[in-house]
Amino acid sequence: MTDFTETFTSEIYDLDLKQAYLNIEMALQGRETVNGRLPAPQYLQHIMETIENYCKDKNEYYPFYFTQHVPLIIRDFPTNFPQILGLALMTYDINKIPSFLDHQSSRYKGEDKFYKIVDAATYRYIVQNTPIPNDERLACIARWANHQRNIDKVNTTESPTRSSVKKGFDEQASHDNNLKRMTFENYFNDEDQIARKLIVEKFKHVKPKEFAALLEALIQLGYLKRDTISANYTQFHACAKVEFPKIGSRQAVKSHLNHPHRKDTTLVNRMVGDIRAMK
Repeated sequence: MTDFTETFTSEIYDLDLKQAYLNIEMALQGRETVNGRLPAPQYLQHIMETIENYCKDKNEYYPFYFTQHVPLIIRDFPTNFPQILGLALMTYDINKIPSFLDHQSSRYKGEDKFYKIVDAATYRYIVQNTPIPNDERLACIARWANHQRNIDKVNTTESPTRSSVKKGFDEQASHDNNLKRMTFENYFNDEDQIARKLIVEKFKHVKPKEFAALLEALIQLGYLKRDTISANYTQFHACAKVEFPKIGSRQAVKSHLNHPHRKDTTLVNRMVGDIRAMK
């Protein structure tokens, strides 16, 4: 039997199945049917059966929770957890949904990615079973899942400075004595790895004019230092060429560094905005 002290103690973003039921019951007050088909009492009975089955699996007496002022906190992950999570999200405060999902994700111990469960099974369950209009909540849930997917993608993407970039640079350096003591990291600020990866990924196909604007944007944002690049622009160009193969000639880079007033201000500002949005 579950430890009742743990069961009755709740944190702000715990999944309270009893409260989920009560919230849905309140939302259905005055309604005879759900979505014009299923009688409201029958819909609520289906949820109650979910609660009853969960308690039965835990060897607990489910009516106890509805006769006492205690929560029914879901601390494990039963096979129907995606549906239980969906019941809670159907009426959850939309402004608190991201924090609620963050908390549940931090507790999740399953093999699958938590955001994938939310994005697939839970999202689909809400779409098919919600008793009230829920477009805004569904949009919030989808945004949260997509954000987590992007984070996961960044975290699992091979670091350009530690693998592909270094490999490409080493290949160039092996044929050029001037480059053997230089690395890409000598120039590009390495403090924010996530922003770094996203910048390289987004702008790796820039052409000469775009690279000039990108270079100015990175200088303005503090990723690069103009004086350091100017003093070693030949080596910098060779390093940058590994990541940005279409940036143009060394002379084009030098010309831009020596005449920053020629920059395309509109393009620079746009790139500054794009880069800031990545952080």
